[in-house]
Amino acid sequence: MTSHIIFLRILEYLLYIFTAFSIISIAGTQISLGLVIIVWLAYMIVTRRMLIRNTGLELAFAAFIVTCIIATIFSLHPHASFINLKNLLLISVVYLIVGNVTNRQMVVRLVNIIVAVSAIVALIGVLTTNISAGDRVSAFHSVTMTWGAMSTIFMLLTASLIIFGASGKQRVWYSIAFVIQLIAVLFSLVRGSWIGFMAGIMLLAFIKSKKLIAGMVVFVIILFALAPAPIKTRILSITDLNVNSTHVRLVQWKNSINIFKDHPITGVGWIDLGELHRSYAPPGADLSYHAYQIGHFHNNFIMFIICFGLLGFGAGCYMIYRIARLQYLTYRKIPPDDQWMSAVSIGALAAFVGFWVNGLFDWTFGDAEPVTLLWLVVGLSLAIGNIIISEREQVKE
Repeated sequence: MTSHIIFLRILEYLLYIFTAFSIISIAGTQISLGLVIIVWLAYMIVTRRMLIRNTGLELAFAAFIVTCIIATIFSLHPHASFINLKNLLLISVVYLIVGNVTNRQMVVRLVNIIVAVSAIVALIGVLTTNISAGDRVSAFHSVTMTWGAMSTIFMLLTASLIIFGASGKQRVWYSIAFVIQLIAVLFSLVRGSWIGFMAGIMLLAFIKSKKLIAGMVVFVIILFALAPAPIKTRILSITDLNVNSTHVRLVQWKNSINIFKDHPITGVGWIDLGELHRSYAPPGADLSYHAYQIGHFHNNFIMFIICFGLLGFGAGCYMIYRIARLQYLTYRKIPPDDQWMSAVSIGALAAFVGFWVNGLFDWTFGDAEPVTLLWLVVGLSLAIGNIIISEREQVKE
């Protein structure tokens, strides 16, 4: 076996390990990602073969990264902002997947790892949480919002496979996994994740089948009827502006206007906003209130405009648009009869949209665990497009 093949085999299995850890543990994710990158670079040096492929997102990524760097240079606390820029390195996951996932078998294995591991982690989370005492499921993660944001991603991928891509025993297994995932995210009580999931399903309905809308309405009605009191209360509180967690967000968003006015172009940098927010509190405000103690504001787009200014906000929105458009164009390349790959592709787009809708209520982009999973799924979506093109070229030959 040549060194070329050995490296590729090691890379492949490290990718599987990294994918599993991306749902289990941030420490395991970072270690396995580091190993993948080391082997990836070593392969290219030893074999002199490139495993980096253009994605069509280079300009969008570069624009966002540059505006974040500019915001850091002009930040109120440049050192702190510079440290947080490390989160941008996770974009490399997209290129890692696109450059190394080159066949259907790898796509199938990676997707099944995501579905299976997320279901196992969800089950452990449910079984180890004292739900009857009102405790919220967070699985292996420190906060429920992290688990909720991750759930939005893998649940939409699983749902798409069930509805559009699987059949027979495969659909049964996916359905079992989805039920476990659903129970865990419901008892996380993260409303933003529920809304993000619903948004992703609506996207699937708009693109694939309008019948999904009726099915979703029936599903929600049945779910609400069967849900225990804590979940019902949480659902009903979604539109209640007097709920404490909602009020915290409203206070933050209102005060963010004044912060933006003072730092409109380059923002304040990627820093903890707690101290800064307290300095913008209106006269007589209770500074011990939760809204003034949190180091971030619960909205990705508000965080973009405060931390990175109009430059970063514009670049961030452009990046999101470019990724979503490219994912959709990738989906359109797949023949309709290639149902499984099509379901993964459109499910990845739904997961991307669901993540950003969830991010209307939480700083999900500042959370490494869900962002890592997001870039992984985006990479898978683009890798599928390359595989489809490669297969067509082989047929022509």
